[in-house]
This record gives sequence, structure tokens and C-alpha cells, in this order.
Amino acid sequence: MPITGSQTAPTVARHGFGRHGGTRHAYFQMLTFLTVAASDRSSGLDWPDLVWIERIGNDVDKLTFTLIGGAEPTEGQVVELALGAADRTVFGGPLTRCRMLNEHPSGDATGLAFECEAIDYSKWLNRRRVTGRYTGSADTIVTSVLSDFTSGFTTANVVAAAPSIDTISFKYTTLAEALTRVAERVGWVWYVDADKDIHFFDPAVGEGTQQAVGLSEPGLGFWGEAIEKSGAQVRTRAIVEGWGTVTTAAVAAADTSITVEDETGIQQLLTDGYSGVGIIGVDEFTFTGTSAGSVTGVPASGAGSIANAYNIGESVNIIVKRNDAGAQTARAAVEGGDGIHEIFVQDRRLSPDGAASRGDQEVNRWSAATISGSYETHDRHARAGRIVNINLPTVWGVSSTDRTIHEVVTRWDSNDRFRRSVRFGPPVAPRKFGDVLKQAKLSGVEA
Repeated sequence: MPITGSQTAPTVARHGFGRHGGTRHAYFQMLTFLTVAASDRSSGLDWPDLVWIERIGNDVDKLTFTLIGGAEPTEGQVVELALGAADRTVFGGPLTRCRMLNEHPSGDATGLAFECEAIDYSKWLNRRRVTGRYTGSADTIVTSVLSDFTSGFTTANVVAAAPSIDTISFKYTTLAEALTRVAERVGWVWYVDADKDIHFFDPAVGEGTQQAVGLSEPGLGFWGEAIEKSGAQVRTRAIVEGWGTVTTAAVAAADTSITVEDETGIQQLLTDGYSGVGIIGVDEFTFTGTSAGSVTGVPASGAGSIANAYNIGESVNIIVKRNDAGAQTARAAVEGGDGIHEIFVQDRRLSPDGAASRGDQEVNRWSAATISGSYETHDRHARAGRIVNINLPTVWGVSSTDRTIHEVVTRWDSNDRFRRSVRFGPPVAPRKFGDVLKQAKLSGVEA
């Protein structure tokens, strides 16, 4: 109903609920709910200090805020932030830091303020260590590890039919690191959401698509676009060192065989159809076969031969190389030479197939120059982990290009609404897998 007569216009309308004529023109304030230990602290929130960060990489999601007055929050209490409605939680996790300030000259209790910081629930995943060996599809391994070593977490958003892993082992590994290693093997990502549900998915597919970003599209609320094209991370060949064995006899330069403790892992390289390439010390060598307790068919000289002497107990490991021939040709056309840019990955737990999969992830993601960038927006759909289509005028050289949102920093701006600073780029941030690989957040949440 329109406002008539002497009625006072409300100053605040809940998003999607203000009717035409029922509120002051163009005035909107997002309803925000902040709870600490299930107690509503929204009324004491100092709006300019509220910052919510979600990002891909080895950093957890974080919420910083200041409360004016009230009881002192304590470390470990659960903090939840909801936008639009009390049940639309966008952040949840334990309080990790609280700094008490005296905001009143007299020093009485009414003048206290609390600067607080909370991180997401990934902190709670590491309460127990993971030990065991797993095989099968990556999503099955994720659900099994969570079932075996956690409680209170769910797996409703673990996407099925992920690529398979032949074998992966953990020895007193943090659970977050275990999930990261599984994700790393197949090129997927994971995160824990505000409801303690684990998400595991292919970042190239994402968890929801946002509308296109374009300078020529008025009304969508995008501004400050910046585009960066970089070849710093280009890699057209991956060299992966996998599992192996150790020598049980000294090795001399130019030896044509290597006596080892167990040759079965080395033989598996040939059985699986890969080239016979290994590494001992600083010597990359080739071989044609194995026999009981030895690696055989090593050249006595030239390419693939052993140039140095080694003692008993020296590690001998398989090498798998993966190339992107098309990318090498394209790079050679630009810069000359053979177009090969190598990256080395060492993971001595990898089988031949596991090493090949790991190498493929490297060259598939980073065989060409990357396109990344940033923009500012008030769009509530801008969430880390979503796919954004970048569609800019011709002069930018970026037309209808899908990229993954890597980071969103949300803060209250001077217009009494949430402003989001967005960074986007390739599906996975370059080699930033760490203890907690993150990707966020929920598709379809009002924020």
C-alpha cells in the first residue's frame, strides 16, 4: 500500500520485500544477522569494520568485525553471519581472536568494544589425523576419509563421478591436507561451508554461473574492471617423480644395471605403458626392463646413462613426463626455440598412473597464458568459486571468456550497502595448494 497523509516512510526495506511506494525512494539496507555463541549481536555491530573474505588458495575464509558493548566474546565460540534473513547463513566458524578496547574516557563497562576475528570450520577438520590407504573415485575417497576421521560434518555437496585415483596413502596427515591431496591429484577443489557441509567439485565447472561482466552493460552494478594477461605460469611439460625403491649395492658410473631392494614399482612403469625413465641422485636414466632385484637395460654412455657413482641406500624413483605438443608449438612460434617450459613435481607416493594424472593437471591448466582480473560490484551473486563470464568491448581483447572467481572481499560501504571486491582467474590458483585448499561458496544464497 502506498504511503499517504502523514505516514512516515520506513527507512529500511528487506531485500525483495519493499513494495513500490512503501519505502523511501532508492533506500535499501540489507538485513544482517551476526551471532556469537548463538546470541544475536547484530545491534552492537560497528558496520564500517565488518569485512568478510572468501577465497581460493591456501587461506581459510575469514570474518573480522567490531562489537560495541555487551558480553566479551571468547575464543572458540561459533560466529555466524547471515544476510537477507536469519536463516541465510553465509559464514560460520570459530572465533580465533578478540581484542578488548576501552572506547570510553571513564573506562566504565559501557565504553568497551571488541575487535574480533573468526575463520571457517576447516579449523575443526584437523582435530584428528588421517592414516590409511585409499583407492577408487576421488569423491568416494573424500567421503570415506570424512566418515573415518570426522564427526559433525556432512557430504551432501561432494560431486559424484570424480576421476579415479589408483592409490593414495596418508600417515598422520591433517584431514584438510588429505582432502587437498585428493583434490590435487584430480584437479578438483574442496571447501567446508557455513553449515559444515563439504563441497568437492571440478573448478572448471564451478558451483553456479554469474551474469556477464561488461563495461557496456549499465544497471548490473559492475565498475573498476581490470584485466591482466600473464605467461608467468606457463608450463608445457611436466616432469613428475613418483614412487621407487633404494639401491642394495653400490652403483658405478656407466653401470648398465642397478641393484635394488624391490624392482616391482619400477617395473610397473613399463607394465602400464610408460617410457622407462628413472632418477638416481642427479642422474636421469633410461632402462628397458627389470629382473629379480635389479633394473636392467641402462645405456653405458650417452643419453640416459649414469654419469656418477652412488652408495648403497640411494633412492631410485620413476619419472613420468607429460607434454602438450600443441602448446609447445604455439610457444615456439612466439618466442622461438622448442616452446618447452618445464615444471618438476616430486611426490614419491605416486604410482605411474598417478604421476601421469598429476602431470596432466599441470600442463592442462597452465599450457597457455592466463587471463585474470578484478572488478567491484554490489551484486550479491559474486561468490568465490562461481564461474563468471567476462565479456568486454573489443579493445580489451576478452570476449565471452569464462573464469573462476578466486576471491571476494565484502564490506559495508558509504552508501549503506555491501560492496564486493572480486578477483577472478583460471579455475585453480597457480600452485597454491596448502593445508587448506579452499573454494567457495554456495550457489543461490541471498547475500
